[in-house]
Amino acid sequence: MAGDVTKESFEELSHTADTGIRARSASLSGVFEQSARGMFALILPDPPLIESTGRQTLSIEAPSGEELLHALLSELLFLHAVLRVLPVTYAVSAYSDVYGWHCTADIAYGDMTSAVQAQATEIKAVTWHGLTLRMDESEWIAEVIFDT
Repeated sequence: MAGDVTKESFEELSHTADTGIRARSASLSGVFEQSARGMFALILPDPPLIESTGRQTLSIEAPSGEELLHALLSELLFLHAVLRVLPVTYAVSAYSDVYGWHCTADIAYGDMTSAVQAQATEIKAVTWHGLTLRMDESEWIAEVIFDT
């Protein structure tokens, strides 16, 4: 329909033993960003306001969109687990060309206090099970299941 605008969003998916998200956006960059936001919403559904204490820029390349999404989310999960931080802001740029799929993510993050860490749900890994990235009419849709 004319005038329709795809809203960027994510939602939680039910899964037998684990949990997942479905992210939507009109742009490839947007669906990658919403996937990251969705993953961290599963980790901490109602995060407190956290002040930025650091910044990380990730540059990732992969032969397919699904592999690129998996790599980005896995890198973010690794940073969270090792540094004990939560993203405060995201700036994601993703695209594909004849050489493959590319993503740059500039992430500002803040330290998690022990009280916040106690409230967080652990995500052990980004799984390949059911991982999809597709263009559906006028929007990109990503589905990702996480090992919890």
